[in-house]
Amino acid sequence: MDKKDLIIKKLNQLNDLYNSIMALEYTIQGERDAVLTQKIRDRLESVNNKYKTSRQSLNKQVEDYEDEIRKDVLEGKETVKGKVLMAIYSKGSILWDGKALEIYALSNPEVNIFKKKNAQPYVSIRRMKQSNNGKADMV
Repeated sequence: MDKKDLIIKKLNQLNDLYNSIMALEYTIQGERDAVLTQKIRDRLESVNNKYKTSRQSLNKQVEDYEDEIRKDVLEGKETVKGKVLMAIYSKGSILWDGKALEIYALSNPEVNIFKKKNAQPYVSIRRMKQSNNGKADMV
């Protein structure tokens, strides 16, 4: 069996594991549903509905704030740390179409027009944990 066949076999085994996990989760959920009476399910649904608007409003505020922070950080082009969160600035990178083009470009700089920008600059927002010394560390 060659390397590719081995990888295919492992992928198929991994898929079987995923399916086993999913089947187990369905079994667990089925048993949970059997324990819950309709009255309890109705009350849980009522609780969910009670807070649905608040949850949606808070999620919208978070989304708007994240967009605003990303825009600000992209304009400033630098990472900014808060007490718990930090907005990490990452600039886009340049990729060449091929390794041979890099070598060729050393003596023929006009081929630089074939450079492709890999990605736009982006910002990721991450939670920082508090360490024992009181300083915030990135999680």
